[in-house]
Amino acid sequence: GGCRTRRRPLSAADAAPMAAATTRAPDEPTTTTTTAATSAASPGAARAADDDDDSAKAYLESTVTRALHDAMCALNAARPEDPLVFLGRYLLDVAAEGKGGA
Repeated sequence: GGCRTRRRPLSAADAAPMAAATTRAPDEPTTTTTTAATSAASPGAARAADDDDDSAKAYLESTVTRALHDAMCALNAARPEDPLVFLGRYLLDVAAEGKGGA
């Protein structure tokens, strides 16, 4: 469906604490994952990768799709100077309310 307004746009003052709390140090390691599709060459492994894809899709749809959709709609409506801070703050607010699911 289309976007629906759910929250007020965040001001720069609202977003500032979020930016300070989520800044990663340049030397802080990041993590990566390898999927079955990238490490497998057999048909059985490809089937398992498809099952993993279906499972991942179902998981994401049941847990975060609605929150992400609403966050993107709010981002578009607000057009903040720092969109990543806006999204982070928005999603933390949704998580605090316990409304992350689909």
